[in-house]
Amino acid sequence: MFNFFATEQNKQNSHYIIDGADYNHIKNVLRLETGDTCLISYDGNSDLCRIDAFLEDAVSLEILQE
Repeated sequence: MFNFFATEQNKQNSHYIIDGADYNHIKNVLRLETGDTCLISYDGNSDLCRIDAFLEDAVSLEILQE
């Protein structure tokens, strides 16, 4: 399972919004799709997330399990 690192500004309620190099890696290198799961690490914890949507320059991930 893939693991990405986030900052406080990436977390919004029950979602993470990932942009920049990680967005490019998720979409164009790994070619993950809506519905795929991965781990997002933030503040010493890892959350299980599902890709919710690809935005114009970011990806939205729903937190499934903290």
